[in-house]
Amino acid sequence: MNWQKRWFNEDYLLLYSSRNAEEALAQVDFISKVLSLSPCERLIDIGCGSGRHDFLLAKMGLIVVGVDQSKTLINEAKKRLDQENLPNLSFFESSIESFKSNEPFDVALSLFTSFGYFQENSENINILKAIRSQLRIGSRFFFDYLNPCFVKKHLISEEVKVIAGKTAHIKRWVDHDTVIKEIRISNKCYREEVKLYGKNQLLNFLQNTGFEIQKTYGSYEGEKLTESSERQIFFSIAR
Repeated sequence: MNWQKRWFNEDYLLLYSSRNAEEALAQVDFISKVLSLSPCERLIDIGCGSGRHDFLLAKMGLIVVGVDQSKTLINEAKKRLDQENLPNLSFFESSIESFKSNEPFDVALSLFTSFGYFQENSENINILKAIRSQLRIGSRFFFDYLNPCFVKKHLISEEVKVIAGKTAHIKRWVDHDTVIKEIRISNKCYREEVKLYGKNQLLNFLQNTGFEIQKTYGSYEGEKLTESSERQIFFSIAR
């Protein structure tokens, strides 16, 4: 079993429970402005998790599809959806490579580093190819990824968090071109492994998989992308 299938579960939701609605609202506001989103456009969120952003986007009138491989996270999203009247929002447990849609999408999102989970570049590039296959020519793609320089400079090698009565012991380190996180909660141990791709590599990947770069940003505040930026955000058009 790969690390993603083990880790994206209830303990993952617990560890990242600090991500709140206010943060998601600010991010959706920025995404909406950058992409000039309009009601009734079809939007796909790849690696949607429990759908924090998708509920907000659906309430703006977009037709939103959230896709994630985690059964736990998709079930969490569907549980909330059962309580809200949003017929224009749906969630699917699937990899983007396996997902099938009857119609192409106008917009695709990949948020909070839902990319770089494979050691082989070709496998990560295949994710971008699969995203491109879901889009028509002229569709917009918003791609949000960590910044290797920022990660290395601000890496906290060890920390302990107590959340809802549970203690999480976290270790982080960089091994060649991969940042690794080990999380111990109760008697369970998980890992995260994400490739450290820089701006030029990602631009190359995007351009070679059918995307034309429009703008880059270093944060959800619209700051310029530099080596010291916290994020790498790319707005591109499918060609």
